[in-house]
Formats: sequence, structure tokens, C-alpha cells
Amino acid sequence: LARLRNRHEALLADVARELRTKFAKCDVFDASVIANAYARLMVVERTLFGQLIPSYVAANSARFRAKDIALVLNAYAKAGLRSTAVFGELSGRCREQVAHMDCHAVSVVANAHARLLIVDEPLFAQLAWRLRSCARTCTLQ
Repeated sequence: LARLRNRHEALLADVARELRTKFAKCDVFDASVIANAYARLMVVERTLFGQLIPSYVAANSARFRAKDIALVLNAYAKAGLRSTAVFGELSGRCREQVAHMDCHAVSVVANAHARLLIVDEPLFAQLAWRLRSCARTCTLQ
């Protein structure tokens, strides 16, 4: 539905109800894709973004990879939700993963912080280092 930009309200409501009981059992990538899909549809499901994702991130932050971090932070930025719990938890994980990030993931993470006016100087310093180190091979130039 998100790729088609089809907001089938009844289906989204049913999925949101199911997520309340099953979201904690998702793997990290599925949880990230679900968050991004809701944000792409511009559906700000308060239970998902306000309770489920923050508690999921707190419990599973060590399992987030660079792509998962970028997806979740981008979802919050698209939805216009400034969750300091999610951004704080994932910025620590992002600093650990920065060496494995491609230029696109670096730009998505930086853009999400900028859109919500969240300043994290240690993270930005590491993101800048990563961009300098991959500048020769970057296709985003």
C-alpha cells in the first residue's frame, strides 16, 4: 500500500490493531519497514510511533544495522515526530555503525536530524568523517 500510496483506512486500522499485540515479535528490519510504510502514507499512528517503536528500540537497539537506523529515523522525520528517546538510542547505535554506512544512509540520518532540529555534535562529526572517507567512491556527488 505504501508504494502505491494507497490509504485504505480500514486496512490500516486493522493492521494497527494487530501491531499492538505482535509488533514486539517483529525482527528489526520488519519493524523499520513498518514504521517507514506508515510514514510514507502520512499516517501517524500514535500507538506505533509513541509507544511501540520507542519500546522496541530500547529493547533491541543493539540489533539495529545502518539501514534499519536510517529507515526508522527517516520515518520519524517524515511524520514530523521528534522522539528524543528513539533518536537518542539510535544515535548511539549509529555512532557504532558509521563505518558500515554508505553515503545514502549517512545523508538520511543527517537529514532526519536536521528536519527535526535535533543536534548531536558527536554523531555529526562521525558522519562527516564517513563522508570524507568514502568521497572518492560516492555516487551522490
